[in-house]
Amino acid sequence: TSAGITVTGPGDYSRALTAGGDLDELVPGTYAVAAAPVLAVATIYQPTAASQAVQVVAGDTRAVATVTYVMQPGRLAVLVTGLPGATSAAVTVGGPGGFSLAVTASDTLEGLVPGDYTVAATAVTSGATTFQPGPASQPVSVASGVLVTASVGYAGGPPPSALDLLIDGMY
Repeated sequence: TSAGITVTGPGDYSRALTAGGDLDELVPGTYAVAAAPVLAVATIYQPTAASQAVQVVAGDTRAVATVTYVMQPGRLAVLVTGLPGATSAAVTVGGPGGFSLAVTASDTLEGLVPGDYTVAATAVTSGATTFQPGPASQPVSVASGVLVTASVGYAGGPPPSALDLLIDGMY
């Protein structure tokens, strides 16, 4: 993956770079090193500093500029609806590298490695009512620098029916 760096300086100097290296025969003065975000295989890499000033002096002394890129993580909002206020959801988010996290209410998961995740939910009971999730499982693709959403809606039905049978008069 190529970097996106531009160096500008005295005398209308401007040079675009895609990798590190030496810039020789520079005129003494202040140079600006600007780094742009880079996209590589659906992952955004953000420079830790968008720009920096480097002073180049006459002589054999080399000025050094370091550009560091970091992966821009993804975010996943898990929205849970349909449960009474004091009832916790039973949702698990699984993803790359064995990632697994229990979610008990609506939440936004930050700093996720881009990749494929699964949001799985199971039934919960509150009082005499069992709430079923919909969907029970869903795939989600988390992308770099993007907020994606997965919704789990719980629906409760009446309490299970019961039949008390009394047989009288039989011997």
